[in-house]
Amino acid sequence: MESDEAYSKSNWKVYLLSFIGLIGYTVGEYIQKQSPGRMWEVQLLSYGGSLVFCLVLAFASWCKMYYAIGICPNIYHSTLINPVYLDGKIRFKIPKGLPWSLLTGLFSFLGFLSFFYIGFYLDGNKGIGVPALVVLWSPVAAGLLGWLWLEENHTLCDLIGICMIVVGTGLHQLLQPLEGTWVSYLGGFLALVFFIGRYITAKISSFYKFDQHTSGILSAASEGTTGFLLWLVLINLEEISDFTTQEQLFCCLAGFFTGLGTYFLTRALMEGISGVVAAIVIMQTFLVSAIQGSGSFGFWQATSLFIALVGLLTLMGQCFSLCLRFDLNPTIKHHSGLDSPLLED
Repeated sequence: MESDEAYSKSNWKVYLLSFIGLIGYTVGEYIQKQSPGRMWEVQLLSYGGSLVFCLVLAFASWCKMYYAIGICPNIYHSTLINPVYLDGKIRFKIPKGLPWSLLTGLFSFLGFLSFFYIGFYLDGNKGIGVPALVVLWSPVAAGLLGWLWLEENHTLCDLIGICMIVVGTGLHQLLQPLEGTWVSYLGGFLALVFFIGRYITAKISSFYKFDQHTSGILSAASEGTTGFLLWLVLINLEEISDFTTQEQLFCCLAGFFTGLGTYFLTRALMEGISGVVAAIVIMQTFLVSAIQGSGSFGFWQATSLFIALVGLLTLMGQCFSLCLRFDLNPTIKHHSGLDSPLLED
């Protein structure tokens, strides 16, 4: 069992990774909303920027390893392939967590596509209020699945904080226009399912002790590659609008921050509790609204923001209590690789 000091340090790392991911997604979404064209087309094009982010980060990692070991990194230094000495020969095996990291990015792409294309565009551009309201339940669903299936232990502060953030963001979303048909609800439900899949697959990667940094890059690369390839196919078939060079660069800038968000979100999910990380990330609703400055800020808007912020402070409160040595919460159980019952043969 971890000490209070180790647990507090680990938990603060989760919050830091989650907040950086939240900022990345918020900036990316804000830039996308300023871009011309239909939202789902802008989203697909922006994945080109996510690929650029992955290439830059991968090259930076290679350079860092080069200076650390003093020689050019090769296959023996890679976290993508594990050298294994077997029967007198060196064989290479793919880490078991690698395909789960790729699935994390794929589920993230499918979630955003369902949200913007099915939930918004196919329903006549009636607004994202309905699908957003459905997706807001992802922290609750991720928390329940993590508890029942992955055996994640939630503290009292976790449960209260998650519920307050969901209530606060839900109230905020209810104050927005909620026009839409069953198509909007379908898009929101599919996005909810795929986002939950993103949370679960990232956690499974951590069970296999896959490198967090590598997993984050692969997740962002998988998401970016899938989305950008789909955009290239559709643009060649003339099924979507064409963008000017300036507009393409603007969308890619948004995708760069989206890739950053996916990278840090994946690392946070591997390090911490799925429901907690999901609850922090959905607060981008407030941040985008605050940056845009759209709509009047009345009593109920202030109330919804207050509830969500109290929920966030409640999640952080357990860290303060541990630093002050108040035994308010039990230590969160961390699985160690193949000891997880999920991974038993």
